[in-house]
Order: sequence, then structure tokens, then C-alpha cells
Amino acid sequence: MFEYIRLDLLKKFNRYRETFLNSKMRALNASQVLVMIPTWHTIWGMVVCFKTLANQTILDLSYRMGDLAYQYGVGEPKKRKRRRALPLYGTIRKMTLDPRLLSRWLEYESYDYRPFFTWYITLVQILLCAYYLNLYGIGTDFGSLHTGIVERSGDVYAPSFSTVHIVTWEQNNYWIGPSFASLVHMGAKYTPCMRQDKQIYARIIEERKQESETGCCIWKDVCYQTSECPKVYDLFMKFANSTPDRPIRAVCGQDPRYCKKPRSIEPFEWSGDISQWPICNEKSSFIPSMATHMHCEIVGRPCCIQMHGQCRITTKQYCDFVNGYYHENATLCSQNYPDQLYRLFLPLFLHAGIIRILITIFLQFTIMRKFENMIGWVRLSIIYIFSGIGGYLASATFEPYMPELGPAGSQGGVLAALIVDIIYNWKYIKDPIRVLSIHIIIAIFLLFTGFLPFIDNWAQIFGFIFGSLWAAVLIPYIGESRIRRFFIVGICAGFLILLYVTLLILFFGGFEINPKFAFLNCPFPGKVCDHQGSQLKSWLPI
Repeated sequence: MFEYIRLDLLKKFNRYRETFLNSKMRALNASQVLVMIPTWHTIWGMVVCFKTLANQTILDLSYRMGDLAYQYGVGEPKKRKRRRALPLYGTIRKMTLDPRLLSRWLEYESYDYRPFFTWYITLVQILLCAYYLNLYGIGTDFGSLHTGIVERSGDVYAPSFSTVHIVTWEQNNYWIGPSFASLVHMGAKYTPCMRQDKQIYARIIEERKQESETGCCIWKDVCYQTSECPKVYDLFMKFANSTPDRPIRAVCGQDPRYCKKPRSIEPFEWSGDISQWPICNEKSSFIPSMATHMHCEIVGRPCCIQMHGQCRITTKQYCDFVNGYYHENATLCSQNYPDQLYRLFLPLFLHAGIIRILITIFLQFTIMRKFENMIGWVRLSIIYIFSGIGGYLASATFEPYMPELGPAGSQGGVLAALIVDIIYNWKYIKDPIRVLSIHIIIAIFLLFTGFLPFIDNWAQIFGFIFGSLWAAVLIPYIGESRIRRFFIVGICAGFLILLYVTLLILFFGGFEINPKFAFLNCPFPGKVCDHQGSQLKSWLPI
């Protein structure tokens, strides 16, 4: 009820404010305003009335019309007044606006223009950065900053209880943050985790053909799935039954005859090819003792290794050493599917390291915070989030094999929106050509920073495009007819829909992308721009 009264009061005073700014109503006093308010409003409502009237009086006495116009109707006490300026560079002309134009500005006024969204998004980004640094640690090798490549080698145990010597190379993290592979686990944009990649999937199909011929290697009470069972093991079980018409391959810990969820019944009967089997989430309570492959402890499970989705049945120690992802519930590599579309949204809240989050804090608390004061948190949040998603959608399409994270696309979108706002208010800005030129130079500078690791140029460029289109649709401006305004909004909204749909078609259609597109993010030769991430010299056989 109180919220309804509050909104009703504020709507009334929004109308009174427009009347108050008219020269004929300058002499309006507090008693005349109070008469307009219904008597059923509470004392709290009267306090709001006096507060609003006082703010308007201070606004009328201490603010120039030009300053008020660019602030879209929000006034401040004189002691807090500062020179009106754009968030990044440029100031507003000292001029008096036509009250009719000013009233149109007030149509788009929000009741509270404090930068809630900037505070919220920055706080979330700081907390997530601290959480992941605590979880994964700092993987930066400070002794290898000049090469950009970190080499690690060691001996780890394989499922056969033998020692395997492996060597890995990994890109160093210049931003003082988690390791390259850890960034993928955090939720970085990485296309092979989001949809099936034709080039990678063709290689996975070949490995699944080999996997379909594997069996369960059993020794006492332990076992693992493999194609080559060491002689020291007691049994290499290739088939779980002896039925000649429909033999069932032996898979460690899985059997369609003893699985309750999902049950192997028509029309959902499990395939004869074990690479098509689902994960058994619930086993039968009674499993005969002769089903040896169902009673052993599994010591080797699927581990996703490298950046291109290679998978090996191996130990957790091996998987941890190569910074892989160990699937503790799966038994076969074929039971993993790329469906993590949240990687289009989650990277907006993540950062590659301490230096990167400090840069974000500086940009958002200087430029974005002031810009939100001008256009409101609703408009800014839409520009920030949807520009970032559009940027990562383009990046996942044109540069699928390089993990990227950070709000580069969102920040590019905010800068583009600021440029659009400059164009909207061209005749109210001092030296607009110079102001626009400086903003464009800053945008070009950000493009060059995108050549650094873990800053995505594709996301920045398309984020800039999406941000400019969203700004043209959302940011209000004056001095144009309503018909022309609708025309501009309609054209830009049409381009937005067309661009999103085109990128979605390219992304899910699996069109082959020219490898040279990767050079937009990293044009340097050698291993510094190795888009495959971690590489292994030796592999365990399937």
C-alpha cells in the first residue's frame, strides 16, 4: 500500500515539476502544492511532498537550464554541484533551453538515477575474482613472462598402476591469475564446450570407434576401461554375456541389464554400441556375483584433456596434473556432451587475473558510473549485458578455440553508447568534433589492447556494434520529431534482430571458419598464440 502511495505521489509531482518549470508557475508556493494532494495521503506522503518541492526550488535557483537538461531532470543541492561534463571527456554548453524541449527530456526521467547497476555488477565481479583465485590459486609463472609459455613435466600413475612420464606446455597468464586451463573450468567462453565442433567432432568419432571395441580390465577388486589390458591383471572382460544374437560389451560399472535409471526398455533400449550408452544414474539393488565388471572399484574415469576436447580413461592424479576435467560419474568418454551455453553470459562476470579486475574497477567506477547517472540503470544494464552476450556470441563463432573471459564486449558496448549519446546531443556539447574524435581514438586504443592474452577483440568489436545499436534504441534525445525517432528506433531494432539471428545461425550451423580469423585476437608468431592451449607429448592408449 505504501509503495502504491509513493508511486502515486511521485507521478503527481513529476507532472507538477513540468508545470513548476514553466515561467507562469514560478511563484507556486508550498501551500498551493499541498492543496493539490488528496487528504487521504499520510504524513509520510507530506514529507515526500516537501522534500520534492524543496529539491525543485534548489534546482530552479542553482542550476542552469542547460545543466538540468543533460541531467534529464535530476537536481542536486548547490553544495554538491559540480561542472556538468560527459563521463569521459567533453562539457555541456552554457545555454538556456526552451522549456518545451526540457519537458520532453523530463518524459524519460527515472525517479532514482544512482548507479545501482555499476555498484552491483562490480561487486559481483570482485567477489567472483576473489573466489576463483582462492579456488584455483595464481597460476602465473613469473619467471616465464618473457616467453609466454610454461613447461611442466612429471611422473604420474596410470590406471594400470604404472608410472607415466608426461610433459605439458601451457600459455602463461600475464594478468596474475589462474592457469590457462583453469580459466576454462571457471566458465570462460570456449566453443567446444558449448556446441559440437565439426573439426573436433570428426576426431572424436574416430576415438569413439576405438572406444566401442574396449573392455573392462579387472585385477582383484579394481578395474578400468581400456583397449589394452596389462598381463598382470587377472581378467580382460570384453563381453558381459554370451548371447550370440545380441552380445553386450563389458563396461566397468555399467550394464543395461542392471540399470534402473534410465532403464533399457523399448523404445529406449540401449544401443549395441557402447559409445551410445547413457550414464546409469541408479543401479539395481541385486546384481549377480558373476557380473564381475559391476562389483569392482573403478580406478580410471574419463578425463577431458587439452583445449580441443581430447578424452582419456585415466586416474584423477593424471587428470589433475594436466589440468584436465575429471568426470567422476561417467565411465566412458562418449558420455560427455558439449551443452554449456551459459558460457555466453558467465564470462561477463569473470576476469583472468588481478590486473584485469583492477582495470575493470577503474573503468566502471569512472566512466560507466557517471554514464549510468545520465541514462539510468535500466538502460545501462540492457546495453551492458546484451552487448556482452552479443560480443561473446561473435567470438565463439569466429574464434572458437581460444578461451576468453572478461567484460570486454560489455565495456565496448558502453563506450559505443556514450558515442551515440554524444551524437544525439551534438548541438548541446562544447566542441563536439573534438569530443567525438577523442572517444573514437580511445575505442581504437581498446582495439589494440585486444591483442593481449585473454582480452577478446571479437567480443570488443561486436560489443561496440551491439552497444551502439542498443543505445540508438534506448537512449532518449530531443530536437527531433516523433516520426523520425520511431524510424531510427525501428531501423536499429531491425539490425539488432538480424545481427543476433545471423550469429546464432553461424554458431549452431557449424560453418567452417577461416583459421586466419584467430589473428584478430593474437597476431604474434610462435607458441605465444597457440590456440590449442595445453599440449601433451605422450598419451595413454584408449
